Amino acid sequence: MGEPISMEMHFRELRKKIRESQRNVMDAFIADHKINICFFCGADKYLTREHMMPQWVFEKKPEKFFSATINEMPQPYIKSTIPACARCNNVLLSSVEETIINILQSKLPGDYDFSERDMIIWWLELIGFKLQVLDLRQKFIKAKNGPYVPFLAEIPLGIMRRGGEESPYKILLSVRAARRRLFKKTKIQEENSLVVFETSNPDMHFFHKSGEFIFLELPRFKSAFFYFFNKQFDTIDEASKLAHELIEKVY
Repeated sequence: MGEPISMEMHFRELRKKIRESQRNVMDAFIADHKINICFFCGADKYLTREHMMPQWVFEKKPEKFFSATINEMPQPYIKSTIPACARCNNVLLSSVEETIINILQSKLPGDYDFSERDMIIWWLELIGFKLQVLDLRQKFIKAKNGPYVPFLAEIPLGIMRRGGEESPYKILLSVRAARRRLFKKTKIQEENSLVVFETSNPDMHFFHKSGEFIFLELPRFKSAFFYFFNKQFDTIDEASKLAHELIEKVY
């Protein structure tokens, strides 16, 4: 049984809004990283806060947090948000979340069909885009247990995180590319970049490298995902081997 028509219509509308507003949103963001506009359609009215990580993922628990690797400072999931207009947030993005929950509830990780894997990939790319926006809207401030350095404090986390490897211009191009990926519904070329695991761990886990990969473990659904944003593989086994190597470095 397929998704309700309303969900498909909402998904189509969201992708269209993102595509049509690409230039305006990215130009505005480049001019002012702290600008308050909807990062999905470009609206500047009726703004709400879209969580970087959906609240159902971290069970709406305010004590749950992740650390920014560059400064190791705790960032509560509940406070990690970017602006989004009421329709994009409460209708369109909520419809995407409902679709993802339905997939996770209805099947075991190894049983997803191509369209369901496409939807999971799109959802992980959405989180990846929000992470990059969040990184450029937040300031470095200081490293954990380190001194406060006024000059460094004002630099966006996203620039600090990748500034030693890439110019600010290339970092902004990466954000633009991350948003452009959201135009596409079908992810045929990316199919082998998604590694799906069954997990029995009791706790949620998450880590990522901006613009490169994301790992997300969802104990509620006994599922975990590792996705490479910009790396393509001939087989899933190749992706799985690299994903396990990266997971072992973190845990």
